[in-house]
Amino acid sequence: MTDEVRTGGCQCGAVRFRIKGKLGRASICHCRMCQKQFGSFFGALVTVPKDGVEWVREEPTYFQSSVNIDRGFCARCGTPLTYRQPGALEIAIGAFDDRSDLAPQIQVNYAVRLPWVETIFDQPVHQDPDFYSRQEQIISFQHPDHETTDWPAHGLKDMSNEMNSELRTLYPEIEAFESGMLDVGDGHHIYWERSGTRGAKPAVFLHGGPGGGFSPKHRQLFDSKLYDVILFDQRGCGKSTPNASLEANTTWHLVADIERLREMCGFEKWLVFGGSWGSTLALAYAETHPNRVSELVVRGIYTLTRAELEWYYQFGVSEMFPDKWERFLAPIPEAERGDMMAAYRRRLVGADGKAQLEAALAWSLWEGETITLLPEPETSDKFGEDHFAIAFARIENHYFVHAGWLEEGQLLRDAHKLADIPGTIVHGRYDMPCPARYAWALHKAWPKADFHLIEGAGHSYSEPGILDRLIRATDGFAGK
Repeated sequence: MTDEVRTGGCQCGAVRFRIKGKLGRASICHCRMCQKQFGSFFGALVTVPKDGVEWVREEPTYFQSSVNIDRGFCARCGTPLTYRQPGALEIAIGAFDDRSDLAPQIQVNYAVRLPWVETIFDQPVHQDPDFYSRQEQIISFQHPDHETTDWPAHGLKDMSNEMNSELRTLYPEIEAFESGMLDVGDGHHIYWERSGTRGAKPAVFLHGGPGGGFSPKHRQLFDSKLYDVILFDQRGCGKSTPNASLEANTTWHLVADIERLREMCGFEKWLVFGGSWGSTLALAYAETHPNRVSELVVRGIYTLTRAELEWYYQFGVSEMFPDKWERFLAPIPEAERGDMMAAYRRRLVGADGKAQLEAALAWSLWEGETITLLPEPETSDKFGEDHFAIAFARIENHYFVHAGWLEEGQLLRDAHKLADIPGTIVHGRYDMPCPARYAWALHKAWPKADFHLIEGAGHSYSEPGILDRLIRATDGFAGK
């Protein structure tokens, strides 16, 4: 047993503990009181340093079982947790997140053990394969075996109360304390800036699009006292140069750029935050460099499969927004509408400047007007600006025609590489560009991450329920 920090808690997550210091003796106790406390054949406990236990959420509720002994449990879910006597505290082994090295070293009250307890592991093993396959399909509402930023989505809180609770919003406006242009080769220079507090928790923000650039508001997703945040305009957009360039502009160029920025700042690891296309890029980066990611926050999950692209640009969202879809179709002759992305590409990379701008505005506005559940001019208006639309449409179409230079299904296939990374997935139930099934699939492939499917929300990070969860995530990962 080492001196590392140990964590654990009850099944619903209301009571959680963090222990610093060396653990004592692990034991099993056969007394009747422990049998009744645990509802089992014995109680399995380990002595902990009494002054080294921090209750990070609620504390246990105690029942005094005898003159000098009380026993702690979660008042919400009933999980047995502690055995407390004067001068000593023991915690249930089963409540620890990692129990692998907590083998009992001694049996206490052995004389009063149940007479058959020593034979229980001699009994036949259940072998029905269908039973185990059914077990794998169970969706657990118990707290996972690791720390979480916010818990739970089910069980502990009354959901109506949760919906009525105060929603988190953006932090106050803040200016960058440092900025510059980084030469990343291939003729590209990317604009970057740094905000928050130098030397605080490192993070990088990955904007959407691709081609969308970041906004000063994105700085406000992080508590400036707790984070040291890098934001940057990806190749060809925002303040990066050359504007709207498609040369040497692929997913893997951007993944390499993120690493250059990390090395420039001297960060060993950082929290990676990405939404929409930013979630695609965040997943690609984290699966390529998992050892450089301390935590991962992703919103509006987009895995860039053919089905997702066709849903948005061929048939699917067209049925939800027929008026806006008609405007999206307008620049493309009927004979070319069988492949809208290819038809737009011909115009966006063509030499006819007037046709390029017309196509860019139609492409850009289609996205800007369908990413929120309700019309939100503050979000959609910039998509109708000529300069923004040219870079946004050219770069986004360039990436999507090439499926992001990803193999079909690659990001979900390789999600096992995220297994050791704490994370949060946030997705709007009515997200039009990014169907919720892919967020759900990522949740199943990466169970360590907290998953929040936000009711009454679309795609944009600014929608109240989505923004609330994003702020809670960044706060939680900073230990707030």
